[in-house]
Amino acid sequence: MKEKNEIIIESVAQKAAETAKALRMCSQPELLADAVKVVKKQIPFRYRRYAAAWLLMQAASDEVSDSKTQPRKTTKKTTPEGFVNLFVGCGKRNRISSDALMKHFGKVLDIPLTKIAAARVLPAFSFIEIDETEAERAIKEVNGTVLNGKKLTVSYGTKK
Repeated sequence: MKEKNEIIIESVAQKAAETAKALRMCSQPELLADAVKVVKKQIPFRYRRYAAAWLLMQAASDEVSDSKTQPRKTTKKTTPEGFVNLFVGCGKRNRISSDALMKHFGKVLDIPLTKIAAARVLPAFSFIEIDETEAERAIKEVNGTVLNGKKLTVSYGTKK
């Protein structure tokens, strides 16, 4: 049991650091200000630290229990015919959306979005399905470009 608690506390520390970073880079300060007003109204001042810690602890606890008890989803996603899956070294933590990623590729390569089938953005990295005739050029031209302040690394996606 102590081992699980230590994992949760480590996860809380990581989430707190991520939250602090996200607050500094908040793209919607008005929405954040409105949320602060709600918290001020609902939670007495002396309990706000405990409330923040409790929310982080709940998120960390859920994450730990999900990763330990839930079986991994094994739904196999297949890349459409004529498209190639590329790995992109940025994700949700870098405030990247699938639309922004697809538009960035389209803009840099000067190709229509019809040559990009889909983009899947995960927390630390992403995958984008691009027309196989444009894949090599995408790796050369998009690799090293900057999106939302993050330098992109692009390579062929590998299957496990």
